[in-house]
Amino acid sequence: MSNDVADQLLDWSTRFIEGGDIPDGARTQPMDARLAEFGDGLALVASFSHVIGLGAPEGLTLVDTSSEAMAGGVQASLRRWSPQPVDTIVYTHGHMDHVGGAPRFAEEALTVSRRDVADGSEQFRVAVFYPLTADGRIQGE
Repeated sequence: MSNDVADQLLDWSTRFIEGGDIPDGARTQPMDARLAEFGDGLALVASFSHVIGLGAPEGLTLVDTSSEAMAGGVQASLRRWSPQPVDTIVYTHGHMDHVGGAPRFAEEALTVSRRDVADGSEQFRVAVFYPLTADGRIQGE
């Protein structure tokens, strides 16, 4: 795995934050589903809305899933990085470019539970993966 995506994103964000500079010919973000590992068990998949992967012994946690159109490439990159199934998805918000890829990951999840998530002005019904106890309750509740 190459960290050129990580290096590029960090360089561009530093240049923009420090002086408002956007490199000539640069896109605001790569969107080719390349994976960049930022540390042990922490990766970013470059997509229309980036996907963060966090590895843990019980499975992967994703922050966002990108869009339906990008989900196949995102999933392929994550599988090359880790064989662990996705067991938790955290959404930054309910727009389709952040949650649209969820059905792709639901195919590999053992359980899917639904919860209402409020963002202060609207309420979205989204799928979130939770580990369940033998009697079907969400673990930890």
